Amino acid sequence: MIQLGYPAKKLDVIYNSLGARNNKSKALLSEVYHNHFGNNNPVLIFTGRLTPQKKLEGTLTALKNLKDRGVNCNLMLIGDGPERDKLERLSEEFDIKSQVWFYGKCYDETILNELIYNADLCIAPGEVGLTALHAMEYGVPVISHGDFDTQMPEYETIVPMKTGQLFEKGNMTDFELKIEEWLKFANGRREEIRQNCYDMINGKWNIDNQIEILKRIINEQ
Repeated sequence: MIQLGYPAKKLDVIYNSLGARNNKSKALLSEVYHNHFGNNNPVLIFTGRLTPQKKLEGTLTALKNLKDRGVNCNLMLIGDGPERDKLERLSEEFDIKSQVWFYGKCYDETILNELIYNADLCIAPGEVGLTALHAMEYGVPVISHGDFDTQMPEYETIVPMKTGQLFEKGNMTDFELKIEEWLKFANGRREEIRQNCYDMINGKWNIDNQIEILKRIINEQ
């Protein structure tokens, strides 16, 4: 906007938010994934429409390759869309069907809250937006691509090896390796990482901060 001629002194950044600065309760802790998958392997979670631009085919490939290297994890897909049938066939072809939960559509926040809170890593192979805030409000780190020119503003919440990971856009091999790197790093650090995510939301990405910025701007007029 400065390059377009707007005076810098009249511009301010107001960070996005989904709600107030509330750390989510440990009451959400449950055995939902252990009960479904029958193991305690790390759970990767995706929420959104199952469409080609979400690069979920590459996610299943990554899951298969990780399994082949002895890195076992589960994948939760919340949502529906035109890619679902294809993805279900691929999970069978890759012999990872037991590791993938096609949950389908869900608009019940109570259910979503439990599923997100108990996951280990939120994946966004395409662009990430408010999904990053939704995940981090529940203490869940996020992995997405690092091409900032095509990302959404919320990518700024992802601090490598603190609140998630960034991979090279379009490079699904790097995506796979970054997942593996994160899972090794996160082993034994779950509560530390959860607090990192809470701190990120509590620092800037909340409605209280938005209000304070707006009040300051108005008072400066």
